[in-house]
Amino acid sequence: MMLTKYIQLIFLLFLFSCQNDKDISNKKEWISTYRDSWSDPGIYLDLSDNDTLFFTKYFEFNKLRSYKYFIDSANNLILDDTTVYGQIIKYTDDILLITDSAQTNSFIPIKNSQTKKDTSEIEKILLTNNWLVKERNDSIRLEFKEKPYYYNTSRLKMYYRIDESKGNESFDVEWWTIEKYNNSLFIILSYFQLDYQIYQVISISDSKIVTETCWNDSIENVEFIKLKKLSKNKYQKLRDNLVGTWEMIDFEEPVSDSISEAPEKEITLNSFKRNRPFIEKDSVPSILDKYYQKKTINYTFSENGECSMNTDKTNLRKANWKLSNDGKYIQTEDGWMRSMKIVSITDSILITEKHEIIEYPYKNGWTDKYIREKFKKITVPNKL
Repeated sequence: MMLTKYIQLIFLLFLFSCQNDKDISNKKEWISTYRDSWSDPGIYLDLSDNDTLFFTKYFEFNKLRSYKYFIDSANNLILDDTTVYGQIIKYTDDILLITDSAQTNSFIPIKNSQTKKDTSEIEKILLTNNWLVKERNDSIRLEFKEKPYYYNTSRLKMYYRIDESKGNESFDVEWWTIEKYNNSLFIILSYFQLDYQIYQVISISDSKIVTETCWNDSIENVEFIKLKKLSKNKYQKLRDNLVGTWEMIDFEEPVSDSISEAPEKEITLNSFKRNRPFIEKDSVPSILDKYYQKKTINYTFSENGECSMNTDKTNLRKANWKLSNDGKYIQTEDGWMRSMKIVSITDSILITEKHEIIEYPYKNGWTDKYIREKFKKITVPNKL
């Protein structure tokens, strides 16, 4: 009886080994779908040849390197007879997982896109719409931008990742790009500005972009759904109403974090030491707690798309502004101003919510607060 089970086990192991070789060789090209601090970005593997593997990373498809390879009895992927690239722990028609001592890399097979669009067309579609992404039981709003809201040469484009489910929208600033390989397109989104996820475009319609990615060890179809736009008349009426100067009459803090006990950076300015958030330049004026307590803040939204945040006669921030397509947010870019959620608006009253970094010189600290602001529209008299 034991001998029979032993023979069956040997036979199953033999079939498993044969299936490994068959499945891997049948999938010509694979792309990694996730990058963190331990793994290389944009890993490409071509395992279609029986003994030669083609490899690159960073999506540099014009810099393919070739290696002789084989898979040993422990499912280790061996390069040039000596180097263990990693151990294959799972593969099917749709997923390949390779692990080493540091991390597990998830791969999906590269598929020819049926969209027949180039990267510039995809970029335009993303930039001219607002999106809702449904992924892993979460729904996240995405707003793609052409430029970062603060100068950083390592991020050519940025997007806002907005979680609307918590009641205190977090405008997380992330980066994005589009990559193309032959007829395959990939949307790449960062998370926490260090990790990123790759989404292979499967199809594009008037209402959504369907993509495929891999989280951990499971394949997911992720939909980028276009949010409904306001009609042209409603959009223009709302935008026209925003144009002008709005003066603060009240504020409240629905959610606030404690003052940072471990500031990211200490800067000497105006003859005293001050702790500043790590993303801000030394030259950017502070938004002090007293400006809110004394309600001296006002905003000006100009017809030409420029906007400013001021206190009394002092300018605090300048940026370009745009009303989101669905009229829910005032989006800012090319400056240091924060985007705002429009809670309500009439001809004379504007209520917004946003995150703001507020400094407390007397405590030598700062905090990122979620603030609801109430403004009244003021009329600027004509100059004679």
